[in-house]
Amino acid sequence: MKDRLTKIEQMLLQFDMSLDECCSNHQQQGNEVPTFDKASLGQNVPNPFESSTIIPFYIPETAGSANVIVNNIDGKELRNYSIEKFGLGKVTFRTEDLSTGTYMYSLFVNGELIDS
Repeated sequence: MKDRLTKIEQMLLQFDMSLDECCSNHQQQGNEVPTFDKASLGQNVPNPFESSTIIPFYIPETAGSANVIVNNIDGKELRNYSIEKFGLGKVTFRTEDLSTGTYMYSLFVNGELIDS
């Protein structure tokens, strides 16, 4: 049941990100189709979490490279997820081998910080 709830939360989060991006990119001219043109980073789900959380993102197809980096509160890099497939996506951050604490994550596209 918990897995099903997590999956539903993921789907809702992706839908919410898509809707936000779509509405912010929509131009009120004719019948133009809205496009995704800039990278974005979503809120992790669930939050707070025990052993894993999902970090959603959007990477434009035109990007050259993308990474999601997770740091601890001291700024030490704990995980570096290289994103291979662009578009809407997600990474699952697992903490089984880490101590309890506060973690921060950032999205880099083409080496540039997009959001934290």
